[in-house]
Amino acid sequence: MRLLLDTQVLIWVLANPGRLPAATTDALESYENQVLVSVASPWEIAIKSALGKLSSIDDFEFQI
Repeated sequence: MRLLLDTQVLIWVLANPGRLPAATTDALESYENQVLVSVASPWEIAIKSALGKLSSIDDFEFQI
């Protein structure tokens, strides 16, 4: 199954994974699923950070 994460869920995955329900975490960690993220998400995260709505994007680990 393909899972497309919106920016808010991506932020939770990167910064506060404990906030996600167990079923969501299981789905994201399953090798049977393909996790996709929009190319706009890093841009949206940078905007939120610049506006002071995020503490720091330096704590996020992006891997391509």
